[in-house]
Amino acid sequence: MDAVLLVRHQHQVVEGLAGRPLIDERGHLLDYGLPGSFPPHALVTNPSGRQLPGEFLALHAVPLQALNAAAEYNPGEIVMWANTADNPTD
Repeated sequence: MDAVLLVRHQHQVVEGLAGRPLIDERGHLLDYGLPGSFPPHALVTNPSGRQLPGEFLALHAVPLQALNAAAEYNPGEIVMWANTADNPTD
């Protein structure tokens, strides 16, 4: 995996399919906003990955390091993984 793009878009899909108005000044379900619009689209790159193609620029991706002020993308201090398998000893 070369990168992950974090986009807050689920709300738009739910509201649009329910026939309710969209938020964040979006015109339709596939409207990903304008460059610099809120909420930003965070691009998390893999340091060992390949360079991304230019098509990512069309999604207005912003490197995660540039979004330090955006609370949506500030990681927590601890990540806890829960075993959801039937047999927790595996």
